[in-house]
Amino acid sequence: VADSKNYVKDGNLTSPSQFSYDRFGTEQTLTKIATNAAVLSAGNVSYKVNKVRVLKNTAKTSEAKTAAEQVLNISSIPDTYYTFVLNYTVTNKHKTTIALNGVQSVKTDTGQTMTTADQLSDSSAGNKIPANESATFVMNGYLYDYQSKPAKKLFINFGSLFDTHGKKISDSPNRKLVVKLD
Repeated sequence: VADSKNYVKDGNLTSPSQFSYDRFGTEQTLTKIATNAAVLSAGNVSYKVNKVRVLKNTAKTSEAKTAAEQVLNISSIPDTYYTFVLNYTVTNKHKTTIALNGVQSVKTDTGQTMTTADQLSDSSAGNKIPANESATFVMNGYLYDYQSKPAKKLFINFGSLFDTHGKKISDSPNRKLVVKLD
């Protein structure tokens, strides 16, 4: 493994076919990488996609399968499965600190729907962003049946925004952030 020209020890996969192993023993191979400038502005907040990658994951141990099932809230995951990893930045243009409710759902152009209760993890939920500042987050989603029916687009539905006392500042954006995977 270590002598393969496609092996990346630190896990920072930047080119298709590169692979690495996570701490649980999952081989992660970069299938696609897209840097599309998808931006959604909604009132005083903007959401910007920095990078999206599609990974082929091969669980080499039972611990790796269990970890993936827990992270993605799936009761049973196959030994080989695909995920997307999306890095995005939220910019707060409000005059006050906002609390994020995270991503409500992600839909694919193949008809799959993911939520944080099923097939999706999102690091933004519950985070606070001070006035006129930005923060970067990561979203991971399970791409069901990707090998035979690959998704080409993601439609991301972000949640409402709150102040630091839990009072709603604004509803969910009325549009979805559309992200191309190819």
